[in-house]
Amino acid sequence: MADAVHYVGVCGSGMSALAQHRALAGGAVTGSDRLLDRGETAETRKALEALGVKVYAQDGSGLSAGTSECVVSTAIEADNPDLVRAKALGVPVLHRADALAREVSATDCV
Repeated sequence: MADAVHYVGVCGSGMSALAQHRALAGGAVTGSDRLLDRGETAETRKALEALGVKVYAQDGSGLSAGTSECVVSTAIEADNPDLVRAKALGVPVLHRADALAREVSATDCV
């Protein structure tokens, strides 16, 4: 299990599920979402934070040298501040589909 995973777009249905799964498994989880300032993601954010997920604005501030990987989907543009920061820090970037495959391969799923 990666030590500290950052999910870009964490309040979306796919990313929030991955972040919740990781948090419930005891992993350190952070995430960001571009819709935080619009209030459209309040319920999802509250649920994530209740599990210990730290949610940031999508400005790169949620990543640090201690972040072990950054998970993105194809919806994330190459100039996204989180993606740019991850690359600047040398944090490995993993596609959501690969993160999902890893998560489900480690557990029994129906």
